[in-house]
Amino acid sequence: LPAHIPQHRVAHLIPFMPTEALRGSNSDFSSIMKGILNPFSYFYKSLLNPPHALNLNNFNKRKYVEIPNGSAHGFGNARSVAQIYNEFATGGKNLHIRPETLALLEAAPVHPKHGKRDMVLNVDIPFLLGFAKPSEYQNFGINYRSYGSFGAGGSGGFADPEKQVAFGYVMNKMGTYIANDPRELALRNATYDCILDIELKKQRKKEEAARAPPDGAQGLQAVGRRGLPARRERTSAEGDVPARARRVAARHARGGGGDRRRGAGQHHR
Repeated sequence: LPAHIPQHRVAHLIPFMPTEALRGSNSDFSSIMKGILNPFSYFYKSLLNPPHALNLNNFNKRKYVEIPNGSAHGFGNARSVAQIYNEFATGGKNLHIRPETLALLEAAPVHPKHGKRDMVLNVDIPFLLGFAKPSEYQNFGINYRSYGSFGAGGSGGFADPEKQVAFGYVMNKMGTYIANDPRELALRNATYDCILDIELKKQRKKEEAARAPPDGAQGLQAVGRRGLPARRERTSAEGDVPARARRVAARHARGGGGDRRRGAGQHHR
């Protein structure tokens, strides 16, 4: 936490109580307790190091949170978390992230040879290049291309390149879930419900446009019926005879003349 940020802008962290997990249906609590109570476990060595992390109230004290520790002392709001992931979800143009880097992050994770459980968290969360990837245990995003991170207490954020969506959630009241905190999960599900609704509306509009006649077709038909004179169909007798020749033939039939300029009627004897 930078020293120039005043304390009143920092939310007060409220640690969870073990009894909160016992009252709910939290299946993660046993994994957490196994790691906390065993100082030789990967959980203890990773997540409870440095030692001041053993007491969650220490994260409210400036002398600890001002220590440069990116994995534990990151501060921000939900908008800033989503904004960071949005850069990755939309191609990384602002940060000049190379396509090869994005392709590596979006690749499918490789699970351990012996089981799918992460040795630190003791749950089924695969990781790739430091980011969590979707799994049956924590199914975020639309497919395996998504990646993100879910912090202690229930916070989380991820990028979904398939839908070009970024998601961020933070809280000050800590929960007891390693992932899928009910508060975060409800917002995540609502987000994708909205995405699905938008896509269905777009699809319906495309289908309606495909069924509609071409632009102007109805208008031209109306003009033809109301404003344009009906075209007389020529008979087979007329064929393709030029209009002037038909007029001359009609005058001869009436006995009124031929071509007056040549005097055709004056040579009869």
